[in-house]
Amino acid sequence: MDISIFLAKAWGLYLVIISLAFLFNRSLRKRVANLLENEGVFLLSGLVGLVFGILHVLAHNIWVKDWRVVVTILGWFLLAKGVLRVGFTGPSLRASQKLVAKKGSIWFIIVFLAVGAFLLCKGF
Repeated sequence: MDISIFLAKAWGLYLVIISLAFLFNRSLRKRVANLLENEGVFLLSGLVGLVFGILHVLAHNIWVKDWRVVVTILGWFLLAKGVLRVGFTGPSLRASQKLVAKKGSIWFIIVFLAVGAFLLCKGF
């Protein structure tokens, strides 16, 4: 199986499942906000994101003018998120807390759902 197809399936499933969970489970946002009160958990999530981001970028760094660039951008996003959470824990924690607290974050969820559905169409 091509790495682009594999990652499209994995990212697509992840984004759709997480997006639907946030859309239909109102208490999930509150539980995430509670997790963001623990700086150690936030730092650990940054370390995990950093490792997976590095692996993703090393395995799939394809800059072409088709759907595969979406997979590449997601990998770089994951790597950047890990770097920010590890290197700038305080500021990135405060930014994440503000994002979770806002009602406007529903638009992020809808965008993630659309990207996930797009990748599922390409992967399957």
